[in-house]
Amino acid sequence: MLVLILIVYLKLGSKSSKIELHAYQNDFLNTMASAQGYSGPGAALQSIIEIAKKNPSIKSEIFDDFHCIHCGSVSPAEWIATRKGTKTPYALDINAEALTFLGDKNLVKVNDRHTIQEES
Repeated sequence: MLVLILIVYLKLGSKSSKIELHAYQNDFLNTMASAQGYSGPGAALQSIIEIAKKNPSIKSEIFDDFHCIHCGSVSPAEWIATRKGTKTPYALDINAEALTFLGDKNLVKVNDRHTIQEES
């Protein structure tokens, strides 16, 4: 779910990449990093990307369905529901291959009526 709502700003040549996240997404990555012993939220995101790249069924679970906490298609926990709506760019250390993966046409497109659109 986390990767579904990331907007990636590619900044090739820099150590960190600016990625817009909701506050709850940043909290998730920080909590995951702490719990799993990663060096920070970028390393946590990098690990999620690596797993998705290597395992087609996990990639499918992340990218092949539509999850929208804004339109009510899912009922998020309070820690998510009260912290959605505003995204902030965070500098995350992920490698160029991970940036390319996130920049690929993986995400389900949504139109202004919150319905799924086919990639053209």
